[in-house]
Amino acid sequence: MNTQGFQNRLRHSDYRALLEAAGFRILRAEGTPDPQCLADLGTLPLARRSRDKPAEDLAILTLLFVAIKPGPAAA
Repeated sequence: MNTQGFQNRLRHSDYRALLEAAGFRILRAEGTPDPQCLADLGTLPLARRSRDKPAEDLAILTLLFVAIKPGPAAA
């Protein structure tokens, strides 16, 4: 058992890409980088999968998406 509990490693940009790949049209996307996280990122060694992501993306702690999946056109 993982003593840290579950931790999601997906970032704001990852969720956006997943929604778009699934055919959703994003109407609204919100996520503001946390200032303390931005400061801390400059002092932490990052995992390989996170090194290429912008710090602003990594520092978003809370996000909101409003999206729709367009259906077939009405006849």
